[in-house]
Amino acid sequence: MELNIDNKIVSVDDIDKKIIAELIENSRISFSDLSEKIGISRVAVSNRIARLEEDGVIEKFTINLHYSYSRKKTSTYIELTVLPSRIAEVAKIVSEYKEIVVVYQMSGGCILHIHGFFDDVEEIQQFIENNLKHIEGIQNIKIEFILKKYKSDFV
Repeated sequence: MELNIDNKIVSVDDIDKKIIAELIENSRISFSDLSEKIGISRVAVSNRIARLEEDGVIEKFTINLHYSYSRKKTSTYIELTVLPSRIAEVAKIVSEYKEIVVVYQMSGGCILHIHGFFDDVEEIQQFIENNLKHIEGIQNIKIEFILKKYKSDFV
């Protein structure tokens, strides 16, 4: 399989796919345990993971915490409709706010999908009034909250 990552073609073979699948299940697995599961040496596993990181296939090793663990309890999704000429600049500005943890450009128009954590609805309102409403190019702001989480696998 070939991937285009940041305008660079990266090859991922079946062994890489197996390593990635195991890391998705348990990113803390040791190279020794991973080598046993995949059937290659520990050194080969280490080298392949280093290459996958260098190529940008693996961006980071992390854990997923339930949002209730966060000091900011209100997990909020904000959809911004943005002028086409301003989308990259708006994404850059929004990414700099500490409350915002994810910024994606979505299909179906010039839309940025952002995810942030706030103390409460009042703090969200202040964030929008003091920050988002002053960014040139934002045409519409839509806000949604997580009511209940049923699944959060990241594959």
